[in-house]
Amino acid sequence: MTTNQSFDWTDEQKAIFEPARWGHTIISACAGSGKSTTIIERCIRHTKRIKPWQSIALISFTNKSAQDLREKLLNKGANSQIVSSTFHAFLKQHVLGFDECFRGKQLPFTYSDKQSNLSDWLNYFKNNEKIPFATGNNDDFLLEHSLALLRTKPQLQKYLQAKFHAIYIDEAQDNNHWQYNIVDELIQLGIECILIGDPNQTIFTFRGASPQKFNDLSNDDRFTQSGGVLSLSLNHRCHERINHWANQTSLPNQNDADETSKHGVFCFATTYLENKSHSNETLQNEGFAILVRRNDQLNLLPSHIKIIKSPDLVEQSSNPERVNSLYRLATLGNQFNEYHFFDAECSDESVTPTTMERLRAFNLSPNLTTLKALNERLSVLDVAQEEHFIESLSDDKVTGFFTYNPLRDQVAMTIHSAKGLEFNNVFVYASDFFNLRNEGDKRLYYVAFTRAKNRLIVLK
Repeated sequence: MTTNQSFDWTDEQKAIFEPARWGHTIISACAGSGKSTTIIERCIRHTKRIKPWQSIALISFTNKSAQDLREKLLNKGANSQIVSSTFHAFLKQHVLGFDECFRGKQLPFTYSDKQSNLSDWLNYFKNNEKIPFATGNNDDFLLEHSLALLRTKPQLQKYLQAKFHAIYIDEAQDNNHWQYNIVDELIQLGIECILIGDPNQTIFTFRGASPQKFNDLSNDDRFTQSGGVLSLSLNHRCHERINHWANQTSLPNQNDADETSKHGVFCFATTYLENKSHSNETLQNEGFAILVRRNDQLNLLPSHIKIIKSPDLVEQSSNPERVNSLYRLATLGNQFNEYHFFDAECSDESVTPTTMERLRAFNLSPNLTTLKALNERLSVLDVAQEEHFIESLSDDKVTGFFTYNPLRDQVAMTIHSAKGLEFNNVFVYASDFFNLRNEGDKRLYYVAFTRAKNRLIVLK
């Protein structure tokens, strides 16, 4: 489903964006159910119920999904009262600033510095003005500290109550205990919380996600007696044969259609990828994705398969989110503008008219002169990186990454990275699902299979 498409809403979808009761709501949405389209429709209608100064936050799991939601909102003509970001970006923008040591500071993440406890994590920021990632025991100190602020800062509580009428949290089944505790605090503040998820797609258990926690909320009085528990149970994305096998607990062992068919489940030897993908007209025209379990498997794929990888400057940067946004400004034209830049990255820095002017100039003319002027205001890149950045804009790999269209491309990525995406045709390796008695493997299997719309090819 696309936002520009004319189609008939199902009764389940109507029940979500035209609810009998507004309030705290649980929405259980299976893969391919039109979840994003339905939630965006609900958010737009929800804005008619709020005051002019209030906002609705739409929180997603990854930067990629947050960007996708922003683009869909833009295409639907949604107003600025709906803001979309990741959970961490939301906290950076709206919570951490109420700690005086973070106030008025730029808040870039760094990937290289490791802390063992919250106290060390906070001291690192005071000394370096960078937020380090936590390591070990699935801890997340940004979440932990944000929760403490929510519980102890009356000014923060009043600000959130005044600012946000409702907060939608997508992929809620992958929330960890810190995130669920933050949701509890938001509910206590009287902010409507709408949690959208699918326990069958819980694949981030290694960072504390629990499908049982999401299921338990379906019996929680705070939800059942408020907005209620709603569902999207029909998979509109996948062909019926794919959907059938996605819900099994065993791998298909033979083709579910003849090889000339454009739809169904197919089983081939692993050599199919090398021998057939070049000559298969259907796959070439429609595009395909190869999904693997681990990052190291990507290096073993045939050379003609494109690996989705961000540019070197992003990987090398201490502020990858901001460098990502610079690339989007330079490569996506009017699809990503100066307003998206700050909205996307949730900067806590003061947005001056001069900064906006520089962003606009760079957006219109991404050359070295405008980049240097912009960089004087934002200090995103080292001086030595400025020319490298401009040179990289002529690199097909860089522009391909930011203009990436999964429906027309040949791509390879991990199953975790593919979550929330869809492709006409998908290849998976049977060996990646060696233990379907394990609940984690079952959920990974389900996520991988339900990325495919037309053809699913299982390589054995």
